[in-house]
Amino acid sequence: MSRANTWLVYHNTDQATVFQPEPALWKERARFYQLVALVEADSLEEVFRLTNHIDHDWRENALVKTMSPNPTRSTSVGDVIVQDDKAWLVDRTGFRRIVWPDFS
Repeated sequence: MSRANTWLVYHNTDQATVFQPEPALWKERARFYQLVALVEADSLEEVFRLTNHIDHDWRENALVKTMSPNPTRSTSVGDVIVQDDKAWLVDRTGFRRIVWPDFS
């Protein structure tokens, strides 16, 4: 992994909230999210593509470093992608920025 942009991918672990994307849940990330990957990519869309099972297991992508022993599902609605001090919620269509104070 040697690209300039490193992103952190967190999967929502709470089945009751996984398909109800809500930025406020990020405040309780220890309860609702698990860090599953570090990704070298140029955009949110590329991060999303690299952490999805499309034609092979996403954990095999050279630009992805798996951070969890068993991340088996693809990145999906309700998950969060972070770069530096900015975070985006994977929404039903596209991404929704999580803004302060939700992010802090």
